[in-house]
Amino acid sequence: MSERQKISVFITKYALTSGITQVEAEICSDISEKMISTVENGYTHCYHKPHWHTTKEEANAQVRKMIEEKIKSLKKSLAKMQALQKTYG
Repeated sequence: MSERQKISVFITKYALTSGITQVEAEICSDISEKMISTVENGYTHCYHKPHWHTTKEEANAQVRKMIEEKIKSLKKSLAKMQALQKTYG
């Protein structure tokens, strides 16, 4: 097995709660080009696209998309709660 390529990446999986993190990772090309692994706090973590990015710009674009999706979800939940409030209010 050949040695995996090491790169610096930006992780966005937990961006809405912890922000974007920059880590050193290995591309798991023997498994998938869309998968990376990192060692954080002594534990190995694996991430798949779209949860990691090679540039800060790509990461920021993904977080903007995540924010829009979260806002849409919250608006839907709010509408449900407002409908319940009218029923039981």
